[in-house]
Amino acid sequence: MNFLYTLFFFVFLNAYSQNNSVLEEIKGNPKEYKETWYEAKKTKTGFLKGKYLHDDVYIKDSNGEFIKQSFFPTNKWDFPQNRYNDKKQKLETINYYDDGGIINRTEFFYDKNKVIQEKFYYNSDTIVSSVKYEYLNDLIIKKLEFDAEKGVLSDTPNSVITYQYDARNNMIKESHDSNFQNDVFSYVYNDKNFMTEFYSKLSFPVPDKESKLSMRFEYKKYDLHNWTEIYVEDDIDSDKKSKCYFIQREFKY
Repeated sequence: MNFLYTLFFFVFLNAYSQNNSVLEEIKGNPKEYKETWYEAKKTKTGFLKGKYLHDDVYIKDSNGEFIKQSFFPTNKWDFPQNRYNDKKQKLETINYYDDGGIINRTEFFYDKNKVIQEKFYYNSDTIVSSVKYEYLNDLIIKKLEFDAEKGVLSDTPNSVITYQYDARNNMIKESHDSNFQNDVFSYVYNDKNFMTEFYSKLSFPVPDKESKLSMRFEYKKYDLHNWTEIYVEDDIDSDKKSKCYFIQREFKY
């Protein structure tokens, strides 16, 4: 369970998050931004900022994606390598070994401006799975996952994920239905459409009887488009003490 929460926390605050999911969208078309991370502590009256951890700088590339900057020279195997069409739609993502060989790659297929299918390959040409998306207007309402056997995709999905939204098009529920797990994730938002609480109801290893509060987000400051200061409380329902962070962001528009 700690792995799940850590993964969600990483993705939620990661600049590569997709706009069609519950994950955060950077708004206002900034050119770049910096995140400064601190430890934090929860008290009876709120949160306290603690020790400085690190800075991360993200700069928007020519295709409109934010790329995390490094102080050291990077190689193609350090980050996923993306290929785009003339509409700046991502067509392919490739991950490389440090010897230049391909670890895996993903192909993206579109219907106008909507991703309708992704295909995942091991090495360069061995297909292992596929995902198809169903939409209602511009919102994804269903994600169907298909496994492949000996290079042939199954006609029957092995997993189906359905999504529900509120009147402001915020995703409020994500339900996973597969042969092995039936998990439900729920999300609560404030009046600025930023997520404030994340709940989970997991079926593995021991089925949860009810949804549990897993993460909490307390926003302290905003600019005209995005939050600029936030406290994050993670691993709330675990057996260990919850982890808390304070994050500041500076945007250049």
